Amino acid sequence: MPTLSTLLRGLLIPCALCFFSFTVSAQFGGGNGDGFGSAAATEEVIMPLDLISFDATLASNGVRVEWTTENESATSHFVVERTADGTTYTTIGTLDAAGYSMPGDRLHYSLVDGDPVAGTALYRLQSVDLDGTYEYSDLVEVRYTTQTAFALGVYPNPGTGSTLNVSLSGLPAGAAASVHLFDQMGRQVITQNLVTTSARSVAIPLAGRLPAGTYTLRVQHATLGTQTTLVVVQ
Repeated sequence: MPTLSTLLRGLLIPCALCFFSFTVSAQFGGGNGDGFGSAAATEEVIMPLDLISFDATLASNGVRVEWTTENESATSHFVVERTADGTTYTTIGTLDAAGYSMPGDRLHYSLVDGDPVAGTALYRLQSVDLDGTYEYSDLVEVRYTTQTAFALGVYPNPGTGSTLNVSLSGLPAGAAASVHLFDQMGRQVITQNLVTTSARSVAIPLAGRLPAGTYTLRVQHATLGTQTTLVVVQ
């Protein structure tokens, strides 16, 4: 007849993504008493992080890879990998993770592939925990050309948050682009399509004054890629 401890060991199945608690009971025949015994065992394993977003876009110095996480717990580091054929992957860079974050807090990371391959490439993110376990993100695609990217600027910076004056040198007059502004939590607060003028400068009025803080401005052109810069509101 197996002992109760043997039964418990047989039921403690390793679980990489769960928290569970259970009670095991065993009935024994013979002897005094009712022959009934029970014990409780609990297995607690850290949940993985939530990958909110993962993206790769063209930049003036290569390909910018950005991602946002929530609920980090015992996260060690991140590895960005690139493939041109879908089979062979090259490590582009490694970034240390914050390790832990408060529930609901979003953390933002980025690095630049300074030597991208010409043509189409796929990027993925490997999230590695302190215990060595890891997960991969979905693949994102980027088409890189040697065509000169445009330059993005904002003035005045810092500003008051009532108007965004955006300079777009390198874009021809009449070029269409999309503008997106994100706050420190990664929330999009402005999205707008614009067409450049001969002055290569566009004033974007805001419906309401932006609260003080640091924002990320992203401007995307269909063939010349994407540029980002920080906007400080005082």
